[in-house]
Amino acid sequence: MRLLAWVTGRWSGVSWSLTLRHMARGSGQYAPLLLLLIVTTGLGIYAAAAARTMDRNLVDRIGYRFGADVVLQEQWVRTVYVPANPTKPESELVPVDEVVEPPF
Repeated sequence: MRLLAWVTGRWSGVSWSLTLRHMARGSGQYAPLLLLLIVTTGLGIYAAAAARTMDRNLVDRIGYRFGADVVLQEQWVRTVYVPANPTKPESELVPVDEVVEPPF
């Protein structure tokens, strides 16, 4: 803390200099607070790096899978279900593929 107070005392303003000098003289009472700040900052840096890595991995996997930013697929075949026996509406439904031209 004394080294930090000495370094900032030469270039920074009065408030930083007085704050760091006060903490350097009585550093015992500020140790838990400083430890909490250091741990919190370290955890935040780790979480940001991990999130950036996971996001980059996801973007790369999508890029390698599709090879483009946008993939368009036309749906020409649509499956419809019709009754097996048209005269009996309560008969079993069977799937039938119907070719449909999409509107362009």
